[in-house]
Amino acid sequence: MSSYLKKYHLWLGLILLICLNIGGVVSHGAEKSLGKPGFSYTAKVRKTILANGLTILVKPTPGNEVVSIKLFLKMGNLYEPVGRVGISTLMQRLLTKGTTTRNAQEISHLIESAGSQLSQGSLNYFGYVGLKTTLAGFAESFPVFTDVILNAAFPEKELAKERQMLLQQIAGIKDHPGSLSYINFLKLFYGNHPYGISLEKLKRSLKRLTRQELVAYYQKVYVPANMVVSVVGNLKPQVIIDKLQESLGRLPAKRFSLKPVVVKQSLKKENQFFYQKKKTEALVMILGYPAPGVLSSEKPTMDLLNWLLGNGSSSRLYVELREKKGLAYVVSSNYQPSRGASYIMAYLATAPHNFPVALKEVVAQFRSLATKKITREELLRAKKATKGAYLMSHETNGSQSRLLGRYELMG
Repeated sequence: MSSYLKKYHLWLGLILLICLNIGGVVSHGAEKSLGKPGFSYTAKVRKTILANGLTILVKPTPGNEVVSIKLFLKMGNLYEPVGRVGISTLMQRLLTKGTTTRNAQEISHLIESAGSQLSQGSLNYFGYVGLKTTLAGFAESFPVFTDVILNAAFPEKELAKERQMLLQQIAGIKDHPGSLSYINFLKLFYGNHPYGISLEKLKRSLKRLTRQELVAYYQKVYVPANMVVSVVGNLKPQVIIDKLQESLGRLPAKRFSLKPVVVKQSLKKENQFFYQKKKTEALVMILGYPAPGVLSSEKPTMDLLNWLLGNGSSSRLYVELREKKGLAYVVSSNYQPSRGASYIMAYLATAPHNFPVALKEVVAQFRSLATKKITREELLRAKKATKGAYLMSHETNGSQSRLLGRYELMG
């Protein structure tokens, strides 16, 4: 496995940002029993595809009264029209701000009075709408959940408010060095790929997006062929299937017409740097390399490599840079597998005078993974920890419905 990283060992990005108030320690959660051999989280999942193309996954869990329902759709940066970056985020934020039958206050009141939670969001290549409720609150909150999906109205007044809030949040990024360095890293790493973020382009796009454009995008995204609903909770499968048939099942069958943006991202032959100076007392560095995507057969290998490199207080980066040499306030790694172009990165916060030595040490740790054998003890520890983290990611009904829906959407 140690030789695996060789073909990815090309230094694509280095983001430096001098910043203030960086602290804290990355902790590693306790492990959980790995369960019996052959255990399956999907053995009880019932999959149904309605006549209009809507996919439904239902997993009954009688252990508690919580019901998690999540709708997943292909959307996000990868599907946004040229010049309309941010349309997915703005559209999703407006879903709960008014429908043709309820205003924002009524939606909020009905959900809260039922002891439920309604959520929505958009990421690089998918979006979601979620309902977390109980058996007692299901009857009251489920119609609200389907209402925001079927009848979003995008009121002009709410559009103006959400637009302004997003612009304020973007402006505030410059005051958060960690966030700013990450945005800069994505821009440098991805270039003109949709996953790269230009704050200036995002602001310009948000300012000119109209209600008509949001409605048109909504009508293209929210079609049954682009919908996966995952339900985990103490419900009989046929009950929720019938409820979805009566609501989302009445949507007319339509083909999902949006195509992912295709941008060929060639590996760079030279190191790339971006440096931003500010009058602060600490320095943040993000250094990244290309890595396999979320559907790659090599993803599990990268999960193990990432754990060895910088996931927790026993990782190589933490032990070498923080514990042994005192070169970092915070140091960790992150493997971010996306659909298509992906990366593994190291995050470092240190005193500016330590930077030259700290940089060499971080690069040395990546090089070591690419060129030296990993000990059997390290490999077994990484496997056990990674399996434990996977199991703990299934602890709640909400996390199970999220994983089931996302994986089904991706195929």
